[in-house]
Amino acid sequence: MSCSYRTKLRTKYGLVESPATDWITHFFCGWCALCQEYRELQKRGLDPAIGWQENLRRQSIQQPAMMPPVNQKMMP
Repeated sequence: MSCSYRTKLRTKYGLVESPATDWITHFFCGWCALCQEYRELQKRGLDPAIGWQENLRRQSIQQPAMMPPVNQKMMP
């Protein structure tokens, strides 16, 4: 079951499924796979200890609204 989360994580961040498929990685070394996923989330600024929903809430609070540049001009 945990390999499905690895697949979602890979898909979301465009990670390569290598050297083995997700289910093989979890089957033969589940602890290693979980450590890799934890480190990947931390590297991307998420805190796996607080859960997915809390991370989403914190990201929505921290990110300001996107605005276009004020004086943007096209180059000839």
